[in-house]
Amino acid sequence: MCEFFRARGESSGVERLVVAAMALVVTYALFFEYLPPFLHVHLWSDIWGYHYPLQAYAFDALKHHRIPLWDASIYSGISFVGNVQAAFLYPPTWLMFLAARPVSRLPFLAIEIFTFAHVWLAFWLAYLWLRGRAGAAASALGASAFGFSGFLMWLMLHPGMLAAAAWLPLGFWSLDEVTERRDWRPLWKLAAASALAFLAGYPAAWLVNGVVWAVYAAAGRAALRGVLGTCGALAASGLLAMVQVLPALEAHSLMQLEPKYGPEAWDLRTLPLSFFLPNWFDFNIGHPADYEPGSVYLYWGIPGLFGVLYAIWRSRWRPYLQPAAVLCATLFLANPPAAFVRLVERFPAVDQTLQSFNFYAACGAMAADRGAGVGCV
Repeated sequence: MCEFFRARGESSGVERLVVAAMALVVTYALFFEYLPPFLHVHLWSDIWGYHYPLQAYAFDALKHHRIPLWDASIYSGISFVGNVQAAFLYPPTWLMFLAARPVSRLPFLAIEIFTFAHVWLAFWLAYLWLRGRAGAAASALGASAFGFSGFLMWLMLHPGMLAAAAWLPLGFWSLDEVTERRDWRPLWKLAAASALAFLAGYPAAWLVNGVVWAVYAAAGRAALRGVLGTCGALAASGLLAMVQVLPALEAHSLMQLEPKYGPEAWDLRTLPLSFFLPNWFDFNIGHPADYEPGSVYLYWGIPGLFGVLYAIWRSRWRPYLQPAAVLCATLFLANPPAAFVRLVERFPAVDQTLQSFNFYAACGAMAADRGAGVGCV
């Protein structure tokens, strides 16, 4: 049994397909009330009031053989292609449209399935990343600490954020291979992950991904190689996503911008407990739930909790320095002191895009990294 947990290395194609199929079953079981044949409840908030109308409009335009370039239904008219949050050029969006082609109107169920599929994708990519470090069972436990974490569950209300976070493990996997193989070629995965995260529709989350990948590379064994590779891959991803970047920049020039980066209204005395205790922040009783503060769910689950406690009990710190460094950096960036906020304000493009709470997605990924190390206690 220990060997099953500890055995590491490249997984076979059959194993990957089996894990993907099993993860799909688990994802369906987790959200069965939202899916046929049950359909008891549905998602709410921004996915219903903002994202679904955008997708429905694009789908209707395509059904009438028109390319949706302009959206006249919001803010007295804005560019549709230039609206990054529409995610019109995100490849999985086209897969959703293709699957819904037989119907005349895009059902809300389609975007719900699209969202749940990204939860599945987050788990599967995390499994592939961790499989090079641990055995199959340990990798599955670690991946569940990320893919089914509280924060990703909360992000289902914001598909662009969820989709960007789902591509994080692909970048980590790429950087691990660059370090272990001493080969630049695996960086194509990081470039693809970055481009897809940007096209997914939320530049703030994409920017967080880039920062987290850079910190992960800098904290690794071959720091210089990793950082240079990360910079090169992110630059290449800009070329891959240029079809969205150019219209977005044109629309951006017409926007009235405001600062976004700063500390959230969290109580830092209770914040660490929210990773280990489910529903520590009660959304309805005894705690304010005004949009972001108080309503962001951060629970890592039992695998993440056990992985952290096991790492502490084991007292062998070297294997945990990289995830610990990334975790500390993301917690700092998610709760920045005033001096750091003033430093970011010197760069308006960053200050007007970056949002601190998105860094909590990387906290879940580092918990997944430790969750994969729980085998053979």
